[in-house]
Amino acid sequence: MDWRLMARRGLVSGFLVLHISAVLAYVMPDCPIRRQTFNIASYYMFPLGLWQSWAMFAPNPARESLALEAEIIDSKGMRHLHQFVNLADYSWYEAFPRYRHFKFAYNVSLDEFAAARKFVARHAARTLGLKDEAYPIHVGLFYQVGMPPPEGIAMRDPMTPKRAQMVDAFEFASRKEVEP
Repeated sequence: MDWRLMARRGLVSGFLVLHISAVLAYVMPDCPIRRQTFNIASYYMFPLGLWQSWAMFAPNPARESLALEAEIIDSKGMRHLHQFVNLADYSWYEAFPRYRHFKFAYNVSLDEFAAARKFVARHAARTLGLKDEAYPIHVGLFYQVGMPPPEGIAMRDPMTPKRAQMVDAFEFASRKEVEP
């Protein structure tokens, strides 16, 4: 048998074992194995959007509408705002490829995503393209929370003000800390 075919099969098998192991480590119930392997699996699952959350299911489904935003304050005290993808702004066919990003933005406040929040803050700072003289910067991640309508009313009043809910805050001393 050709050694290249054997090497290719070995690489594919190795990838499948690692992929299935990461998925299992991520979705298994809380136990000692999950606690030891979750952070390692997260480095694979988060960037690819393969993670999951059970927030949409009973007994306590999420009822509020959340919009993730990042407020960046530079060294001169200037305030910059980065708004993440909001699927309500797109038609169904434009929203479909963005769904994983929305799912991440919706669940970023959960404890299991604490390690990924720093990546989110870095992304927001990179997207704004701040110059070197703007550093050090302070990045605050927060939600704009829209409450659901009262029972018996089909739609929420669009003029009802949203409340801000802080998720996390980070300090970046230089542009090098923000770049990948």
